[in-house]
Amino acid sequence: MSPANDNVFDELFNLARKAAGQNLEAKFREAFAAQPDRLDDWLRIAEEMKATGKRPQAGQLLSITIEHYERAGTPEQRVKVLSFVAGSLEKDRNHRQALLRALQDLHGARPALELFLDATGLRADTPVDAALAELQRMLDYDVGCYVLHGSGWGVGVIDGIDAIARELAITFEGARRHSMPVRSALETLQPLAGDDWRVMKHFKLAELQQLCEQDPGEVLARMLRQMARPVDVATLRDHLAGPVVPAPQWNKFWSGARKSALQRPDVELQGNRIVWRKVSQVDRMSAMRKVMSARQVLEMANTVLKGVNERGAPDPTLMQDLFPVLCEGAQKHAAPEESAPLELLLIADEIAEMYQLPRVVLDGLLAKQMGDERNFFRRLSELGNAKLEKRALDRFRAFAGDTYPERLMALLRVASSRLLDLIVPELLDAGRAVDLRALLNEAMRKFDVQPELLVFARRRVGHPRYAAMFEGIEPRSLVERCLAMGEGLGKAPSPRLRALQRQVAKELTDGGGKEFRALVKSLSLDNARLLKRRIEMLRGLTDHTQAIMMSVFGEVHKELAKKEEILPPHLDPTVIWCSEAGIQKRNAEYEHLINVDLPNIFAAVGRAAAFGDLSENAEYTAALEERSRLTKRAEEMVEELRRAKVIDESLLKEGEVTIGTRVKVRDVSSGELRTFHFLGPWDADLDKGRLDYRAGFAKALMGKKVDEAVTAELGGKQSQWEIVEVTPALKSQ
Repeated sequence: MSPANDNVFDELFNLARKAAGQNLEAKFREAFAAQPDRLDDWLRIAEEMKATGKRPQAGQLLSITIEHYERAGTPEQRVKVLSFVAGSLEKDRNHRQALLRALQDLHGARPALELFLDATGLRADTPVDAALAELQRMLDYDVGCYVLHGSGWGVGVIDGIDAIARELAITFEGARRHSMPVRSALETLQPLAGDDWRVMKHFKLAELQQLCEQDPGEVLARMLRQMARPVDVATLRDHLAGPVVPAPQWNKFWSGARKSALQRPDVELQGNRIVWRKVSQVDRMSAMRKVMSARQVLEMANTVLKGVNERGAPDPTLMQDLFPVLCEGAQKHAAPEESAPLELLLIADEIAEMYQLPRVVLDGLLAKQMGDERNFFRRLSELGNAKLEKRALDRFRAFAGDTYPERLMALLRVASSRLLDLIVPELLDAGRAVDLRALLNEAMRKFDVQPELLVFARRRVGHPRYAAMFEGIEPRSLVERCLAMGEGLGKAPSPRLRALQRQVAKELTDGGGKEFRALVKSLSLDNARLLKRRIEMLRGLTDHTQAIMMSVFGEVHKELAKKEEILPPHLDPTVIWCSEAGIQKRNAEYEHLINVDLPNIFAAVGRAAAFGDLSENAEYTAALEERSRLTKRAEEMVEELRRAKVIDESLLKEGEVTIGTRVKVRDVSSGELRTFHFLGPWDADLDKGRLDYRAGFAKALMGKKVDEAVTAELGGKQSQWEIVEVTPALKSQ
């Protein structure tokens, strides 16, 4: 809070300490209305009240802030608020569901998030605090993360998800494949950093070889840190000679490593032994000035800041030393494709503001970053840190001056979903509602222009804060567009759009379909019927989601409730009839898909990811699309096999064509006799006269009896057929 409000804050803090419920709530509401964005202060007050043993009351108190942060907060802020409230009010399922949505917004780019959320029990009844602690651990086991299996499997990379078995797919050194549930992974695997020498040896060999040539002392330091003990030259040679350093070049490598080690503050030579020693802060600053990239400076700076946070005490001297190193690192290692220099400058800006440091050089570097508008917008969208994103926008506002709204519109077109939470309210305040509507209408016409804006808009429609943005746009149309964005429109659906489509469907149907029910209630019967028909045509939604939506239509509008009909077996869409042999054949295809095809494509994704820049890696994109297609196919096959039933005698009727019959027919015009077996889709073999009972020719004959004539098309030619004989098909094969 600002100094002018310190007295108010002190009073609130004292009331929280005394757990003075009624007085505290009234004053809390008043203070929050004046300063809604001071989330950390509101959390501290609630934490103090919780410390007095008033956990539910603390949750109720902080719940006052939820509406504001759901409307105007970042996903990170929403997670903070909802974690506290849902953890304090365990029996309130609505807050738990809202927390899940916030986590999906915050971590939506993580491939394994849904798997992690299931494993934590956050969707069930596991206590929220325990589930969130588990989730934080699980995030180190996402796709692309490296791990160590101590039982002999060695170093591995998590390169995919087995969507059917709900397990992580891991490739260990030597191309050994293994899958395991998330909880088993937490118990048996240790996360490793991407620059760990063991990871580089098995998965980034070229990088490690290059590092051995350019900075052999750094290789020694990394190995010593991991081993946590002094090592001798023979041990190092056992690990590196051969695959990393060719044997003929070992002496040259060791000579360079020894010379480099003598100049490093963290490596010490003691005769034949090499020892790692902890780096002092002064040494660390020196080391940060010697590294090769802005990303390395950033990693080392975060280590310093983490230590300060863990100690819980400010360190002005350390921050004054760190500040120029950050500015120097951003300037020295500036590169158009890197977002790390911008992140360094924003951290330096935060330090300068907190400790009142001179900022002439910093402001010049920030202005240079912002002057390259195209790259600045791209870097800003890649930051992934809500606090720094907000700081960047504050600085950009001052830099852009009167042109800020116009430039913000340009940023809006490339903004990440997290940035939209910050940008859209500012544009509305700047009077750009008409421009926002135009961009939203464009997104509704072309899903692939900016699908994140569609999802953002659907979540905000109905909020008074965003009303000007939605003039002339019906909530129903917005929902239809979001639900249809993953349908492909005549081509293979984009995995990104399909994921957003399912995310929207899940949000609508969470909590028994509460949000979707409110939408349907707002529609007339005709509009509800139209929306129902369109949803029935969607292919990308799960059966569970569609079932919830259909039940809501019938509940709100009785006229739309599906009437129970007694259908003949060949018209029943809930069952797939097939012979036992046909079902076994389909099972074998499914087993091959999940045991051979899916593991192969997960491995292909991992190989393609190692080729470099993923944004321009066509092989990686193709592998991801193939993985998505095969995963979807596996889901479809599971659903088909669930509906499958073996054809039995109960389907047969004397002298009548049904599923499971052998039918002899005569072409009336030519007199030709032909015999067909009407069986299941996985039995079909036209050369052997076996037809799927759902095929057009079979449908035309179903229910007909001996001596009846039927007009039906076969092989593209329509003829009249007379039924000569009907017998059981399975007995005659």
